[in-house]
Amino acid sequence: FVQACNFFQPGPIQTWICGDMLCVPNRYIPYSLLTDDQKSSVGRLGYTECSWNVPGGNPIELNYFYGLYQREIFAARSLEFSYPSWDCWVNHYAAYEWEELFDLTYFDEVGSCMVALGWSEESWNEEANGPESSFKSWADLTDDERAGAECICYTESTWDVKQIGVDFDASFCETDIPSAPVECDAKDIFTSIECVDSRYREWSGLLGITKTMLSAFGYNESSWDDLSAPPAIEQLAFSSLDIEDQKTLTTVLGVNEKSWDCYISHFAEYSWVDLGKVYVDDCYTTLGYNEAMWEGDVEIDFIATLGTWDELGADEKAAAECVCYTKSTWDGDSITSADFVSPCA
Repeated sequence: FVQACNFFQPGPIQTWICGDMLCVPNRYIPYSLLTDDQKSSVGRLGYTECSWNVPGGNPIELNYFYGLYQREIFAARSLEFSYPSWDCWVNHYAAYEWEELFDLTYFDEVGSCMVALGWSEESWNEEANGPESSFKSWADLTDDERAGAECICYTESTWDVKQIGVDFDASFCETDIPSAPVECDAKDIFTSIECVDSRYREWSGLLGITKTMLSAFGYNESSWDDLSAPPAIEQLAFSSLDIEDQKTLTTVLGVNEKSWDCYISHFAEYSWVDLGKVYVDDCYTTLGYNEAMWEGDVEIDFIATLGTWDELGADEKAAAECVCYTKSTWDGDSITSADFVSPCA
């Protein structure tokens, strides 16, 4: 491997491509245009059509190369990935320990790149909140932040979660991507979103210690069982919660950021731009929103405006399901009612 590459500088992508760090053009081919052998390899890596077409949508990308199973390594290699190219272009070093970021044999400046993005050892280890750059679009990054993102192999298209074959620019990889649009909603793309089954169990059946821990977040028997009147915390994005609160909710409910934001808060605290990043802005458009309404100061009860689940049209139901509503959660049923059906059923 190339031992010394001066990656940490703004500039054309050629300044940070070296040795086995080359980007892999196969990664940016729309799923529908992959060969049968490539689709087989992609499938062994756990990708669906939508999670392949939107980099970042498959949980396997949270692993570094040698954290994969052997069969997955073979599949990645058949797509022409090496461990340096996977760890940079796919994982962006997210699976590394903080101290490892400063001691990579083939690229020893990753730690400096993370610092430029605002990370510290405490925030990296989830002992403090993450940096502001994590919530910015590519256009809003400072020059230093953008340079830091580039040196861990982000581009505007991967940072802003654009869709291959639709609005993804792969010119950085000297690859022209033909148009091959596929309709994908949030649950299609982010395959790690799992229903939060524990949220839909009756309060009376919860353990005492669980009730005590949940009460700190404003839950009681009424606000827990009555889905029409949840506590204020269910309007917040997971990233807005304190680190300790995130850990507590993960322990008690088994949630992660994606499952909380979709099933619990339905992306309510996201900006309109952030809704686009997870491909649910169109869902809310179908439900009657536009950017001005979403970002406005006037709160709109769109559920009351649109009526009950049974009054929704087919397109509106599909849009509601796209942001993890079901009949029971849309209508605000009581968990204790005889006709309650868990969203996870």
